[in-house]
Amino acid sequence: MRYRLVAVFCLVFASLLAPLAVAQTVDSPGRAEVPVTDGSEAARTEAVAEAVDQVILRLSGDPSVLASDLAAELQRNADRYLQGYAYREAEDTESGSGGLRLIARFDIQRLREALVEAEVPIWPDRPPTVLVWLGRDLEGEREIVGAGDDEPLRAEWVAAAKDLGINLFFPIMDLQDLSAVRFVDLAGGFSEPVAEASERYGADQILAGRIADTDGGRIDGRWMVLSG
Repeated sequence: MRYRLVAVFCLVFASLLAPLAVAQTVDSPGRAEVPVTDGSEAARTEAVAEAVDQVILRLSGDPSVLASDLAAELQRNADRYLQGYAYREAEDTESGSGGLRLIARFDIQRLREALVEAEVPIWPDRPPTVLVWLGRDLEGEREIVGAGDDEPLRAEWVAAAKDLGINLFFPIMDLQDLSAVRFVDLAGGFSEPVAEASERYGADQILAGRIADTDGGRIDGRWMVLSG
């Protein structure tokens, strides 16, 4: 599972520049929500097919599966796995316009069985957990991002990882964490203090590193992945 998680980390980071084709992150693995033009049967059929893609992605963590023959078959037969659906009116907080959305609930066990039968690797029943130690050196400020920080990047990473079936979380950065891990540890790639400080969290995997401004106006990143 370690190497699959490493690959997924790359997808999570890439999604910050080119978002994955999913409509909305949801907490239940079998639940998906997508925009729909109206309440007609044709629009519902199209939306349910799009919704099942969200669930497939969450179960496998692999966007390439969505381009497979298996995904096309599951899209065509999405109603067979559908346990229920409903509509709701949503408001676009940026534009202020409303929109109709379809909320679909799928039989997660049957979809898992279909993926396994097709020899598609899937996550265990319990989604993997990843603890992230992120050193942030941007605009002249250095800090380690904590779970309670109002940091847009943290929220984006958590959402992108959840779309791929991973529970990503950050340290609480209390006095114990602050005394155990320093920014220079993350910037220099020193794994020992990070590994010791992470024991209290019990994560499956640990991702640690730092991001920093460069003279060319780009963001440079340096990472290490540790076993939980």
